[in-house]
Amino acid sequence: MKCRNIVIGILSLTLAVSSVTFPLTASSAVSQMTAAAADEEITLDPDMTYQNCGDHIEITAYNHIITFAEYCSHRAQLVIPETIEGLPVTKIAPGAFKGLYYLSSVELPMTMEEIGDSAFEGCFWLGGIHFSPMLRRIGKRAFSGCLGPGTLVLPDTVEEIGEEAFADCSMIHYVVLPDSLRTIRRGTFAGDDCMFSICLPSSIERIEKDAFAGCKKLKNVCYKGSADAWSVLSIGSGNESLTQNEFLCDYNKQKVERSLQFDPEKDSWGFLNKELEYYVLSDESLKEMDASIFVRNAGSHYWEKIQQNAYKGACLGFAATSLLAAAGILDPSELDPDATCLHDVKLTDEVREYITYYFTLQGDRDFMQGWIPDTELMYYYLEQNIPLLFTYGGFFTDEDGQRVGFGHAVVAYGIEEGRFEFDGNVFRKKILTYDSNVSEENGRDGNIYVDPENPYWKFDELNIDRSYVDMLISPELLIYVPYYEADEEVTVMMQPPAEDLDLLNLRGKNKGVAYAEPEQKCAMFRTSVLPTAYKMESFATGNSQTRADAAYTQVKAGSYQALQCADGQKGYVLEMQDKQDLDCSMSYENWLYSVNGSDIASAAFEPDGAVSIRGENMEYELTMVADDQHPTSYYELHIFGENADAVSVQQKQGGYVIDATDLHDVTVEALNDSKALALSFSTDAQWVLVHETERNTLAVSADLDEDGFYEALLVSGIAPDLGDVNCDGSINAKDASEILIASSRAGTGQGTGLTEAQQKAADVDHDGSINSVDAAWILRYAAAFGTGAFTGSMEEFVGDGATS
Repeated sequence: MKCRNIVIGILSLTLAVSSVTFPLTASSAVSQMTAAAADEEITLDPDMTYQNCGDHIEITAYNHIITFAEYCSHRAQLVIPETIEGLPVTKIAPGAFKGLYYLSSVELPMTMEEIGDSAFEGCFWLGGIHFSPMLRRIGKRAFSGCLGPGTLVLPDTVEEIGEEAFADCSMIHYVVLPDSLRTIRRGTFAGDDCMFSICLPSSIERIEKDAFAGCKKLKNVCYKGSADAWSVLSIGSGNESLTQNEFLCDYNKQKVERSLQFDPEKDSWGFLNKELEYYVLSDESLKEMDASIFVRNAGSHYWEKIQQNAYKGACLGFAATSLLAAAGILDPSELDPDATCLHDVKLTDEVREYITYYFTLQGDRDFMQGWIPDTELMYYYLEQNIPLLFTYGGFFTDEDGQRVGFGHAVVAYGIEEGRFEFDGNVFRKKILTYDSNVSEENGRDGNIYVDPENPYWKFDELNIDRSYVDMLISPELLIYVPYYEADEEVTVMMQPPAEDLDLLNLRGKNKGVAYAEPEQKCAMFRTSVLPTAYKMESFATGNSQTRADAAYTQVKAGSYQALQCADGQKGYVLEMQDKQDLDCSMSYENWLYSVNGSDIASAAFEPDGAVSIRGENMEYELTMVADDQHPTSYYELHIFGENADAVSVQQKQGGYVIDATDLHDVTVEALNDSKALALSFSTDAQWVLVHETERNTLAVSADLDEDGFYEALLVSGIAPDLGDVNCDGSINAKDASEILIASSRAGTGQGTGLTEAQQKAADVDHDGSINSVDAAWILRYAAAFGTGAFTGSMEEFVGDGATS
């Protein structure tokens, strides 16, 4: 997960955002979402024909004459009303919209029950499809040959999907089929070569021939039924892309319920960390861990290193074993026959070895992969009363007055909200902990306090510049532990906070089933204190105009919020009472977003790579960080700009699309594992694409004529070579064509349409003008280079030609 490496550094800025306009799909435009009221009255399109069937209406055709603007932008959008002549609209007739290639989105009414055969077949640009929750039937080839939505989640009311209904859709990535479906018909998803994941309901009885033929990228197959049911499921030929993948069966029933709660009076050891006094680990115990690569390669060395030093504590061992006891994996009576709970166990060398064993096991890198890297998920677990292994580090002052770094581990088992004041600072949350260093006698408050009113409180004391703090660590992640602060002057910073118990017990002494990941992945919204009231609403990402299911009611002014958004598959909209400065974040399972700026009125976020803001003359910074699925090798993107009233960023196939009312003096910064590039550009275009060239160089191209294609390279990470006008790494007829087009545009007073760098590359003969002579030089060079008659650069070729 790439964003784990940088998540700490950007969480102070993080805001997820949502719907982004894009000229080819227009699937979720924030401008529509925020401008259109949910109950807005819809006027019947005069080009739409229908039939009155007595008790319902059937849409029969759409006789729309395409406009030039629609032809250029492929942005025709269709909203079908719920009622006509007082009757519900329940059906779309076969072929009603067939072949309308320019149609980009369609919103079906709540009353829609049936979509006829070939209803939208051949609507090539159709990507925004908003399904009705009353839908029962989708006909044969209903959406065949469309773009299709990136995520296809069909309502549970759907009982029948016809043959080839979604065949040859080029943009469907994730599919969730309804629990009411029994048969997947022949060719239903055939040719969907971008499909990556599908969830099949347990109700499926038959998958017909070629249902998934040509789904070459299909990797994740989740089947809600049992493995036994899968083994007898009727699956026709031509579905190898489905059957040859690893699949997860019965993913709900195979999980152990997280019903057990940590009891600090029973599940904590009855002695302190310091009372362990020394480590014990026998050769036999080392052999028990022999299955671990870590132990085979480094375990003995690690144990030898521990033995060379005086006892410094085994807090990880204490915390790990306490969690195992709470989960029912560790039986206290096996360590002490008189013990009914962990707290009753007496300290012996056998117990010392048991704790040391798990302490030693913590160095295993496999174990470390289970760590949860963000506070949002930590809050989610704790609010569900799921105990966690919680680690943190910091500094304390030793007897010689030297600041010494340290690390510690505790069990976190609950969270409380309130007002907690220490050393002049106020915290809003208290994490309840079991700390093996703390007892009733030496000071019980080993709890952890988070969410400070002044997140820079410690850094201000140390006179550290706040902007520098933001680059290193989110000040929101600072924690405070009164026990250490009072006694040892500890400055504590939170490290990755939690552990999956499956990995905690991996190769452990106890071989039992532990906790599993929660079924629902939540999202987390966080914002700094806002001076005016605001509200949050959720919406289904497939239908961004319908936001009736409010996630949160109005929030009072002056509130700092970390709001858990339980449904991580929905989008969320932040609406503020007045335009103001905004610093907020939203993290989903696979995306982390942030917005920081001035004069912002609203922001919207979606879980699939989109962020948008609206305001007035905004100065802004938008951040997008992807986990595994991102359109370029650059998985972290920062966009800086000003003077815009609306800005959207959305991942698309091939790059990131920026849509803004003003794209002058914009800077884009991008990072991957090996590069960090920054590009600045200005353009009168509304849409630009941040993408990579064939040479893996970051570039920004503009859609100058608004035809959906980004033909004008504005800037790239490296200057194009002489003759390489389109910056694709080669010099050929395409570059000559670019020169002739630029020369023609300049002749009509429109400008060349080329960036300064491109113009330099296009002026092959260095005479200060771009014309057919330059194009001729390129064609001559391409011919000579292609036959091997000349192997040097264009600069050398022109020089040789001029000399001869």
